[in-house]
Amino acid sequence: MNGAFAWGGGLSTDLTLIPEILKNYGYRTALFSANPFVTSEYQYTQGVDDFYHIKGRIVKQLIFPGDILTYKYPTLGELFYKIGLYDSECSLASAEMMDKQIFPWLNRNKDARFFLYLHYMDTHMPLAPKNPIFSKVNIPMLS
Repeated sequence: MNGAFAWGGGLSTDLTLIPEILKNYGYRTALFSANPFVTSEYQYTQGVDDFYHIKGRIVKQLIFPGDILTYKYPTLGELFYKIGLYDSECSLASAEMMDKQIFPWLNRNKDARFFLYLHYMDTHMPLAPKNPIFSKVNIPMLS
């Protein structure tokens, strides 16, 4: 149990994290995060040598700024996406965007012992699958 259970809740600095332990044993440690809450501001980088917060394209939604309504009402995000008024990668980086940063790091550190933590956000709302077959499936929304 790490105590982080709410939006914006950070980790306690009293915790000893896996990167801290492995760093003491000579591992190079890195964290790549597309999650705005998995950052140094919330104490997730304790013991991390290389931290990368990968952001989306920083393109605003075409109707509403930021994700104000679509986080509160995920079905709106789905509707906006389906009719072309929402960019699903505007605030959260896609796996492809993350990988463009991760693979160069792996190449630079291929001869080192390392611990790599990757926090992708693709499975989060809004569900905006790129493969058309998944767009046709009626998936119940979580709320």
